Amino acid sequence: MQPDIVKIDMGLIRDLDVDPVKQMTLRCIAGLLADLGVTAICEGVETVAELDVIRSFGIDLIQGYLIARPSFEALSCPNLSTTIDR
Repeated sequence: MQPDIVKIDMGLIRDLDVDPVKQMTLRCIAGLLADLGVTAICEGVETVAELDVIRSFGIDLIQGYLIARPSFEALSCPNLSTTIDR
């Protein structure tokens, strides 16, 4: 079984820009996933410096505070009673 998407944990992303071991690890993971045709997404991206390293390895999909902070309270609660056929 081969996944279509692999999410790379924020533990590897945090301080990626200053940690050469993390950079080597992500470079190898990114290369392997690219060779397999698997899309990579990095979570927990907080700084432009982290993003620059991630993008240099060919990964374009990210999530994290750099893009937007979580705002679950801002989401409205859907009215499911009008969307469910009975």
